[in-house]
Amino acid sequence: MERNSLRRVSLLGAAIALLAGALPLSATAQEAPRKVVLRFVSDFQGPPHPAGLAMKHFGDRLPQVIPGSEARLYYAGALYSIPEAFEAMRQGNLEMTWM
Repeated sequence: MERNSLRRVSLLGAAIALLAGALPLSATAQEAPRKVVLRFVSDFQGPPHPAGLAMKHFGDRLPQVIPGSEARLYYAGALYSIPEAFEAMRQGNLEMTWM
């Protein structure tokens, strides 16, 4: 009798393992990475300023790391002044700023 119940438990465990391997982990694991549009504001000039070069590199690198993504770079207060940028970030209307 004990041998029969041990066999049933073993078969049940094997069936669970097979089902777990056949089913997807989650719906989000199969989705493609989402596209990111990131707005980045600064109070300095763009390249050849060293910080402008760093921002440009960031903007070039983002689509390589997250395909389909875009970094919109705004130099020298073109979109917001720095105080306005911090307020926009607080309200959720801007992603990054650098002063």
